[in-house]
Amino acid sequence: MIKRRKRIKFGDVEFFVCSLEDLIIYKLFGNRFQDLADIAELMRINKNSLNKDYLINQTSEFINLGREDMLTTLKNFLNQ
Repeated sequence: MIKRRKRIKFGDVEFFVCSLEDLIIYKLFGNRFQDLADIAELMRINKNSLNKDYLINQTSEFINLGREDMLTTLKNFLNQ
């Protein structure tokens, strides 16, 4: 995720932001109502530019932590 970050300049300030896919993964991990609503909107707006393979591959890693729900939720969003 660190390698995929992007440097953004806002006014006189520069900072790093995570990629869209990594933000979606963070929100899947949080799994709060607002996180799920955010994911739905992010996917709706960016459906043609998402790296779906990256999302699935990275989210699959959380199965080792007992978070199979993340992959299930992601796949539900991708199938909408």
